[in-house]
Amino acid sequence: MYYDTPNMTRYVRFIKRYRPYILALYTLLGIIALIFFKPIFISSDSLLWLEESKEYQKTLSHELSAGYVSRLDIDISTFDEKTKLELEHLHTRLNEIPSVTRVDSLFSTYYIHNNTDGEDSSLVEALNITDLNVTELKHLIRVFHTPYAQYVDPSFKAFHFYIYSSSPISINTIAIPFHHTFFTTEDTPMKWTSLLSYTLLTLAILIIIFRLIFKNYVSIFTSLAVVLFTLIGTFTLIWLLTGISKVYIALTLMVSGIALVDSLYFYYRWHVSHYKADSERSLLKAINRNITPALWTSIITLLGLGSLLWVDSAIIRLLCLSIIFASVISYLLNITLLPALLSYFSVLHPKVEFGRYGYLFAKNEVHYNRNYLLLFLGATTIVAALGAYFMITNPERLFAQSVNDHTIIAKVPYKQIDLKTVTALKQFEQDLKQSNKGVGEVTSVATVLSLLNLANTGTTTCDEQNLMQALFFLELYDLEQNYFENGALTITIHLDHADKIAVMQWLQSYKKLPIYFADYDSLITNAKIDNVMLLGISLLSVLVIIGLIMGRIFRKYNLIWVGFIANAIPIVWFGLFIELMHIPLSLEVLIAMTLSVGLSSDATVHFAFKYFRSRYFGRTQRHSLEVMFFYAGIPVVIGSLMLAAIFTFLAFTPIHSLQLIGGFGAVLVLLSLLTDLFILPVLLLAIDPFRSEH
Repeated sequence: MYYDTPNMTRYVRFIKRYRPYILALYTLLGIIALIFFKPIFISSDSLLWLEESKEYQKTLSHELSAGYVSRLDIDISTFDEKTKLELEHLHTRLNEIPSVTRVDSLFSTYYIHNNTDGEDSSLVEALNITDLNVTELKHLIRVFHTPYAQYVDPSFKAFHFYIYSSSPISINTIAIPFHHTFFTTEDTPMKWTSLLSYTLLTLAILIIIFRLIFKNYVSIFTSLAVVLFTLIGTFTLIWLLTGISKVYIALTLMVSGIALVDSLYFYYRWHVSHYKADSERSLLKAINRNITPALWTSIITLLGLGSLLWVDSAIIRLLCLSIIFASVISYLLNITLLPALLSYFSVLHPKVEFGRYGYLFAKNEVHYNRNYLLLFLGATTIVAALGAYFMITNPERLFAQSVNDHTIIAKVPYKQIDLKTVTALKQFEQDLKQSNKGVGEVTSVATVLSLLNLANTGTTTCDEQNLMQALFFLELYDLEQNYFENGALTITIHLDHADKIAVMQWLQSYKKLPIYFADYDSLITNAKIDNVMLLGISLLSVLVIIGLIMGRIFRKYNLIWVGFIANAIPIVWFGLFIELMHIPLSLEVLIAMTLSVGLSSDATVHFAFKYFRSRYFGRTQRHSLEVMFFYAGIPVVIGSLMLAAIFTFLAFTPIHSLQLIGGFGAVLVLLSLLTDLFILPVLLLAIDPFRSEH
């Protein structure tokens, strides 16, 4: 219980006596792990989500292939013959990239018309756009802009290249003499040079912060040792249990954050205890004051997330394993490796500048206004209720995506191209555009057959004879390669300005044709939609379990509500933030929320231990708050500020997934910190069972 002080004297002496062997053992285990475990760092959650995609399994079950769609936007000032040749050359170079299956651009299109230049007869002709000069090309596109709208704007200032590939691609090796923007699915291994540069810069930030706060380098050295061995142990165990060697870079941030904050509680108590005690006595206080609350935080993590390991979701299992292993391993390191390292050092400057602010918080919060607390909790409840309502009744709101110039690839199995199939494709295109605003060109074999039929007969009416003639011209000009693949018809849907999620859901519900998604971006998005309820319920169950365990630890069952509320508040208000900002749910958001829950639960346990322990031994509410803020609040502030600084830095990296992690993580860490400083202490005062003297 919180009022017991475990006698750790013999344990501390044991650590000091065998510290060389402890350090050698951990070093040996770390080396062995790195020899056998070869991590592959990835910066995208794409592979994780694909494992969750039911639509992907459907696509594979029909032996249909899926691929990646990238887009290259080119901006030019003048479209002349020289520029046209350069753009044609660029189209060719893009086609030569390994794994590229095709490139759609203005320079891969055809002008299908009836050639009446002959003396005796007319013939349908498919003229490649590249055969026209600039003047002819401009005239053609101005007259017939719609078929080419997704490739070039009417002013000829912007050109779009759609690149289809079997694996992620890079255009870094291609010299592009124009201002350009490249959009692609991030699904590639992290480059070691990039990873090393981010790591070194993060280390520099941590060293500066630790140096400014603690005025030594021991703090950063010992904390990084705990973080490093936690990372190695966590992902090695995951690899041994699951066989997964790919390490999503965002998970390393989450594991590092947990280990860093956990180690701060132990180091900080050891550091400030030098003010009135020697090194051995400081080490004793660091352990006996933190070993119990730190143990309970690990137990909360284990019980709160352990049940979710049986959930049929690879992503949730991987997240849970990462958090559980990080919490348990960092706890073991904090009571073995960390004291073994610290036993070699002592502190010359034990004063921490933040200390005096704890007294200021205690002075103001002990006289809190109950009405303000009730008002805030009421507002939080309303926001949570609205969020739950929308999540249950309209979960796609969490994923609403307003997109420009996006592409969806779908495939339809077929046996033969007949009039019925072509008619069904035409009806599909008509239904799609009528039901979804912002859908641009829909390209399929029916599209090119209609153009061929129009050029041949001068009418859009199609019968069996016209269809056979159009199919003849299709084969004559070798136009079928973009529309047929392995027993399936390919449909390319361009979204000019539309809600991609709404379009995808419409495609899933369409019954007149069997539609299968064939681009990874759509498949990944679909998997996220399918898992929204599961992710929400999982996070809610963790919050409930944290509250229940808090009540059990302190034998004060009103702490169930405190544990639940204190951990839920950052999540609730962050949910409102992403709704107002129209931010779609992603694994980055989930990781940020999970990290927030982990930090909040740690703070809740440590705050409650320090507060109720002080109250039990007769200190006043104000004095108890001062003790709580000094010994538990300061480590939370330091850890949160460090994480917020690191996450803010990540928000400016060139990797999109890390930008999201950085932005979301910084916001949630700060929300958790504000909750810990302003709401949690007031909640503890509100349920204080001891005599209410200040």
